[in-house]
Amino acid sequence: RRAGPALGISAIGSFFAGTFATFVIALAAPPLAEVALKFGPAEYFSLMVTGLVLAVVLARGSVVKAVCMVLLGLLLGLVGTDVNSGTQRFSFGISELSDGIGFVAVAMGMFGFTEIIRNLELKDERDVSTAKVGSLLPSWEEIKICTPAVLRGTILGSFLGVLPGGGALLASFAAYTVEKKLSKNKAMFG
Repeated sequence: RRAGPALGISAIGSFFAGTFATFVIALAAPPLAEVALKFGPAEYFSLMVTGLVLAVVLARGSVVKAVCMVLLGLLLGLVGTDVNSGTQRFSFGISELSDGIGFVAVAMGMFGFTEIIRNLELKDERDVSTAKVGSLLPSWEEIKICTPAVLRGTILGSFLGVLPGGGALLASFAAYTVEKKLSKNKAMFG
């Protein structure tokens, strides 16, 4: 119903956050480089443990399920070429696994597979949305409503984007989780 303005706000917020993060990285690069050169095994281990703990804390629902998903992610992350030694881990001689298991490919496969099974279950009841997307430009009222969320996501994404390994994916999920927890109307979130 409001797909056009939602896409427009998403694009505007993404542009603003990306521009802000670029300036933050440009200004903070020299001090960050000095700190990064002083990182040793203990600091990397601490950083990884902090990231894993944050992944469990940011998850909603059962803590046991969150820990299990973190452990599954760690197991999937072990597949591929070891960064330090250059040896293959758990690739079983399959050259396609030398780069690891792609998260996007696995996620698309899982969601696609479940969608196919669900569509096979509903024989004659296929609902295809044919509504046209209207104007992409949001109104000033919608921009005013979404500005705090964009600012929170910008700051959180700039902070999480600096951490090694997570990048944009972690920042996107963290910003979504924060906004869902802060929202007064949680039914608005899919």
